[in-house]
Amino acid sequence: MEHKPTQFLYQLAYYLYDKTMEVKSKTFKRFALVSLVSLLFVLLSPLSSNATTPLATPGTPTASCFPGSSTSIRVSFSDVPNATSYTVKVYASNGSTLIRQKTNYIKDSEIPDLSSNTQYRVRVIANGTGAYTDSAQSQLSPLFSTLPPLDRPSAPSGAAVNNTVNSVSLTFNSIANASSYTLRPYLSSNPISVVGSPRTSFVSGGTLSGLSANTVYKFTVQAVSTSNSFCSSLESEFSSDISTNPEAQIPNVSPGPPNVSVTPGSSAIFSVNFISPDGGTLTYQWQRDVNDGLGFLDIAGANSNSYEISSTSLDQNGYLYRVKVRNTLNGTFKEDNSESGLLTVALPSNDANLSWLNILPGNLSPIFNPATTNYTLSISDSVSSININSETSSNVATVLINNGSSTLVNVDPVSIPQVIIVKVTAQDGSTKLYNITVKRVVMTKSSTSIRPNTTPRPTPSPSPSSGRSTLQSLRFISMSPTSTPIGTTATVTISGSGFSNLIKVSISNMNATIISSSDTQIVLQTPTGATSGPFVISTRRGTTSTPRFIIGP
Repeated sequence: MEHKPTQFLYQLAYYLYDKTMEVKSKTFKRFALVSLVSLLFVLLSPLSSNATTPLATPGTPTASCFPGSSTSIRVSFSDVPNATSYTVKVYASNGSTLIRQKTNYIKDSEIPDLSSNTQYRVRVIANGTGAYTDSAQSQLSPLFSTLPPLDRPSAPSGAAVNNTVNSVSLTFNSIANASSYTLRPYLSSNPISVVGSPRTSFVSGGTLSGLSANTVYKFTVQAVSTSNSFCSSLESEFSSDISTNPEAQIPNVSPGPPNVSVTPGSSAIFSVNFISPDGGTLTYQWQRDVNDGLGFLDIAGANSNSYEISSTSLDQNGYLYRVKVRNTLNGTFKEDNSESGLLTVALPSNDANLSWLNILPGNLSPIFNPATTNYTLSISDSVSSININSETSSNVATVLINNGSSTLVNVDPVSIPQVIIVKVTAQDGSTKLYNITVKRVVMTKSSTSIRPNTTPRPTPSPSPSSGRSTLQSLRFISMSPTSTPIGTTATVTISGSGFSNLIKVSISNMNATIISSSDTQIVLQTPTGATSGPFVISTRRGTTSTPRFIIGP
């Protein structure tokens, strides 16, 4: 039906139009018609803006008993566009007697307080606001009944399935008259919404898959009835926390295999010692890069934590070896490659040189040089043994002192001079002998004399009135610190005796800066750019050296 103001405007417009047509002036008619149209537009606009549209009528709803209740129902229906809420009317089985009306109804929620074992029918109205008015009532739903519910199951129990990261196995008690069971997973940290979709037709003892790895869940189970005699049960209580298994972690493959140096024909072994970070199982695949531009390729059958080349050849020099490590856990795995180790195959070294020689106590002459093989060591009467320390130029050469491995040599108090032989054997078997002749000396302020091969006797004490004193022998006692990092200099204190008339102190053929010195102590600054080695102390009475001072990490 049209609004009365609209009818009046139509009648007014018709009247004005009729009167305008009676006027004979065409100019007046044109002006009057334009004015009439404008007036109608202004008058009708407010009425048009207030027009409303009814919402579409909902489709026929369906209804059923509400799980776990014998006196409640739930209603399902299709959503209506632009509806803001819904009203459900519950009728008796005759479809005309209104039993209950539920406003602001949320689809599939509970409508309680009905009669048990009773048949009902429902209608739905879509509610609108603003430009939309309520819809007409839907058709009546088919008949349905409130029914007694099935018993509520107990909370399920279960555990993660072995060798999986996304599955659990769950069990629960069976319920009489249940047609099937529906399982619902929830996050333990926020058990409000179901994770994913409910799992229907789930069987006790079955496996639930599609979960997230290393995640804690809670589960419920619901007994479902599809008969006309029972309603489905309520969900069970939550299960206790059940965790899925974790995925494998990336293995730690550091450090990689060390470099190996061998001679042709000998074996070479590369090996690693890795531990799984998560208790998984490690497997290995060795790879080799032979510098042909193809990079690292798998070595067939090389699947342990070590790889042996039984007989090497010169053409294998420079090959690189690494191992690909796989960590397997719970049916998943992660892999990573180690750093590579270098194979060096070279002919045996013939280097039988010493790179460093330090003998304490005593004065060694001349200053050590790898090319010099004959030395004299001057010691005092009180020395009964000396300690010989050395390093070879080649790391595969060996050293024997008087054909033994001990660095401590006893000095015979009678058999002087005594010769000590330091024998260096190169990798290829060639040898080099460093001969050290030991002599005893008595040192005075004015002279240093070599004692003859006689039984030592005490040196007479100077007369108090003579104004002369016996100088102490030149010897090293201690050094602090004994090392400094690369790229830095250090202030070093050397303690000993006989440091009077100091000429210089050097290390790696570079002179140190002397800060202060006395007969028993030298304080110095290491030179910039020096490398590891002993400090060589040079005085007018002779030279001596300290143990190796380390410049490095």
